Parts: sequence; structure tokens; C-alpha cells
Amino acid sequence: MKVRFKNPPITELVIGVRFEEPINALRSEHIGLLWSRYRDQLPGVQQREPMQTNLETGLRQIHDPTDYMPRYWFVSGDEASVVQVQRDAFYYNWRRRSSSYPHFSTGAKPNFDRYYETFESFIEEELDTNKPSISTCELAYVDVVESCKYWRGPQDTANVIPLLKDSVEGVGDNPLSSINSVSQYRLSSSSQLEVSIRTAESRDESKLQKLILQFRARGHFEAVDKSDTDGWFVEAHHTILQWFLDITSKEIQCKHWEIEELSD
Repeated sequence: MKVRFKNPPITELVIGVRFEEPINALRSEHIGLLWSRYRDQLPGVQQREPMQTNLETGLRQIHDPTDYMPRYWFVSGDEASVVQVQRDAFYYNWRRRSSSYPHFSTGAKPNFDRYYETFESFIEEELDTNKPSISTCELAYVDVVESCKYWRGPQDTANVIPLLKDSVEGVGDNPLSSINSVSQYRLSSSSQLEVSIRTAESRDESKLQKLILQFRARGHFEAVDKSDTDGWFVEAHHTILQWFLDITSKEIQCKHWEIEELSD
């Protein structure tokens, strides 16, 4: 069964790859040339600290400080789409702004594919080097439920995630004040899924509570081409969707997120 939501709680989608080896020929002075290929769709450019290189240990290894290169963001006019580029990684993010969610198969993944194809062409044509080999793929969804009728705070989390009923009742007269849970699951010998459930306060003056669900799948490869990863992304998307359907309330899926079944 294929489904989608008319009013999904998703606030961010991340699709990305890490490379087997850094593209050492890529330097900051090349970014303007790359931006010229993205500029019509992504007119903004921002400079950020590089992402962590080692996903397992969380350490970033920079052996030669003089060889440091930032991570660059190419941002759409509405700030919803972001392409992130650094020597050893390429990511596409969709963030909820004024635009509606571009569903994975018809919007988000084709956008990633198009931007990545542009990046590969740039590497081959401008840097005169081979296109990078991929070692890791990542697909992540961030869903946020803000304070509303069916979820007013941590004590109502079982309304959204029924399997947490026994964990959110509090102790005695002391209600639960926050949730922070991270679980990791092995999908195969080379793929993992991390499921994070936590609560937080809004950063604005309202200080309203929000419930944040994050699903992050990672797959590990041995120096493959981009085309070899497409099947993994499809399967990872299916797995994340199935987990979301399984752990969240069927009533809320229908009444508030407006699930609809699609024909094949």
C-alpha cells in the first residue's frame, strides 16, 4: 500500500552522501564557478563549519589546518531548499517555510538527483578529475508536533505515540516534564536506522512545547557510483514511512495529518 499525507508534520527532509575520499582538487576559489550553475534555483550562498567527517565517532579529523575548507550552502529564494557541499559530502535539505512538502518520489529525490548531477558535471569539467565514489548514504526525516488540542506537552505524548503510554504517566503527583529517547536498529549488515523522540520548547517568547520525531537511516557502501545508491534511498524511504505509520496514532494520521491511500 502506498500512502501520503495532505497535512504531514514534517519540518525537514535530508538526503545526502559521503564520499570514499575527499575531493582534494575542490577549493574555496571554485565555489563561485559551482554557484554559477545553481544560481537560478539557489541564489543564496552561505559559509558554514564542515560537517563531522566520522559518523561513527563524531570526530572531525583535519590533519593540515592550511588545507581547511568550509562547507558551503546554496539556498533557494524561499530558504526551503539547501544544497550543502564540502570536500567529502553532498547533501540536499528541504525545510518547511512557506512552500508545501515536496513528496519524496515526486519532488525531494528528483531535486537531489538533479543538483547532484550538476555537481558531478562540475567536478569532471572544471576540476578535470573523476566523479567521487560514495561510501555512505543518509536519509532523514524530522517531524514536529507543536502544542495543539491532541498534544499539549510531554504528558500527552502517548496520544501521538501509543507505545510510550507506560513511559509518560509520570510518578505519583509528578508529571513528566520532558522526553529524550534515542534508539538504534540494524536494518541489514550495512544499514542502520536511528529513531529519536524528544520534547523541546519554542525559541520564541511563547515557550510553547513541541514534540520532535526524527528518523535517520544510513547505508554504507564500498566506493560506489551515485546510480548504485538509488535503490537504497527508495528502500530507506519505505522503511522510514513504515516506522512512522507503525508508531504514530492511527486516529491522528487520519484526522489531523490526513493520510490518503494512493493507487499503484
